[in-house]
Amino acid sequence: MGTSLHDFLTDELSSERVAEVVKAKALDPVELIERHLFDGRTFLRRNAASALTQLGAIQADNLHWVVVATKDGDPLVREYATAALPLIGLDPQAAFDALLNTLGDREAPVAEAAGVALEQLTLTDPQAMADLLVPRLTDSRPMVAATAQELLLRIA
Repeated sequence: MGTSLHDFLTDELSSERVAEVVKAKALDPVELIERHLFDGRTFLRRNAASALTQLGAIQADNLHWVVVATKDGDPLVREYATAALPLIGLDPQAAFDALLNTLGDREAPVAEAAGVALEQLTLTDPQAMADLLVPRLTDSRPMVAATAQELLLRIA
């Protein structure tokens, strides 16, 4: 028997088991973002953030809430939420700004996820991203300036 919505709501699942729930279309994206992603139970926030990395583009008005989840107290939630930003259909400017801020996360996997997500976002619309990256070349945060330079070199 596959993984059910009940399993998703009651136990921390591996990415593979979350994928089963996503594939079964058992999750309501709005509820996932508004309720599960901000639930008091860490395992449910982790499951929700993991699901966001697997859902693809979401038609919902609350996508900006995922940016808030990139600041969650749990590093795994932050990592998954960060990885989801270029995938869920969030406004590219909002995703870009959130990812730049997340580059400086104190947990290396979260910061690395931000770098990968910025690269993905840049590949979706290189010209638009170049326009956003150029002003960041002089950013006071060394990691942001270096990442902007690296991404611009890849676009060129």
